[in-house]
Amino acid sequence: MEKKGMDQFIMLLAENPEHQDKAKSFEGDMDALADYARKLGYDITADELRESSEKSRQLIKSRLQKVQDSTTSLGPGAREFYALMKLAETDEAVAGRLTELSTGTPEAVVAYGREKGFDFSEEDMQAIGKYVLELSDELSEAKRNWNCRSAAPTS
Repeated sequence: MEKKGMDQFIMLLAENPEHQDKAKSFEGDMDALADYARKLGYDITADELRESSEKSRQLIKSRLQKVQDSTTSLGPGAREFYALMKLAETDEAVAGRLTELSTGTPEAVVAYGREKGFDFSEEDMQAIGKYVLELSDELSEAKRNWNCRSAAPTS
């Protein structure tokens, strides 16, 4: 049987809630997670998991900085929209709701933002849209790296 590697393991975790829950149960113990991956047929070491997690953290940090830098030159509405996106970074309920709304209309996102106390318009969303898309891609990549915040050891 051919051994599968890190990319395949990350995809498994991204697509399978049962495996996500199991991975999260290791609470950042990369040795235990690597053992679990090997039991599932993946050729992965704890050091590779640590490296992947660190790369994800750095990527997210870099993208968030890019977005933050871009919002300083934009109007207050764009900064409000960015603030909502930052909240989603730490609030799972907000992140989940924004994910649900992402398949709908911009008006729905604006309405949800107002519910949460943020004042921005569709135009504000468009003004930083390219940065938000980049951030979304990076956050998705990080999630595929099995939710690095819950998996990675805290420092």
